[in-house]
Amino acid sequence: MSSGLKQGIDNAASAIEVCVFSAVLRRFCSAFHLVRAYHVGATDAGKAGYQSVLSKLTAAVAGKGVFYYITIGSILLALALSANTAFADFP
Repeated sequence: MSSGLKQGIDNAASAIEVCVFSAVLRRFCSAFHLVRAYHVGATDAGKAGYQSVLSKLTAAVAGKGVFYYITIGSILLALALSANTAFADFP
């Protein structure tokens, strides 16, 4: 591989990394803003009726309709897939 091609790949990878980081940062900041705007807080995990902050935030923004269940299902799917990748290299 020539050094010019390698430099181009490195530049492209750096640009993609910056884009991904900025997207994650924007989502974090917007979630933080919504949590403060809707006064959503954490609840005790041991108590009856426990809801995560994402669940409470989604319910506050969109209600408990179809969109709520699609969002919670998507979060569950993302967490399940990310947990599965931790064990991908085991024999």
